[in-house]
Amino acid sequence: ISLHYLRTTPDGRIAFGGGKHRVAPKIIDGRYRYDVRSIGELAGDFRRWFPSFDGVPLEAAWGGPIDVSPTHHPTFGTLLGGVSHFGFGFTGGGVGPCHLGGKILSGLALGVADEFTSLPIAGGIVKRFPPRPLLTLGERVISRANVRRDDRRDENRRVGPIMNALAHVPRWLGYNLGA
Repeated sequence: ISLHYLRTTPDGRIAFGGGKHRVAPKIIDGRYRYDVRSIGELAGDFRRWFPSFDGVPLEAAWGGPIDVSPTHHPTFGTLLGGVSHFGFGFTGGGVGPCHLGGKILSGLALGVADEFTSLPIAGGIVKRFPPRPLLTLGERVISRANVRRDDRRDENRRVGPIMNALAHVPRWLGYNLGA
């Protein structure tokens, strides 16, 4: 899995999660709430991270697509005409930047120039992903290379030069994704 996160809960348990770069299904179905493949991979990673908990049952699971912005940073701005303002791209970490996002959006709505509305993430510049079909094919190849590279590194296995080069393509294109 390309990203793992964990924390303890107030009652001393472990909330463990992760995400792979996987394209969401085109049809909204049950995989948006419970993706068996994602959950199975994550459960395997939990057992690998915590082998002493091998016999301990996992209580709950969720698996489905998440939104990822091209820069991995939230972006705020104002649409043409100056009436509508936006904030998007929290990339799974929305709780932390929401307070800051509120300050930026309220300043934009009120037309205030301050320390919040002058932040680089408040500039409204959005780096677009490549168009389809390049997006679909390229995303799948590059995402799979990133996941396989991360998995090999986790297993202390060699990463080949082609896989490594594919994993770096987003960075070379100016996106804060991948290697």
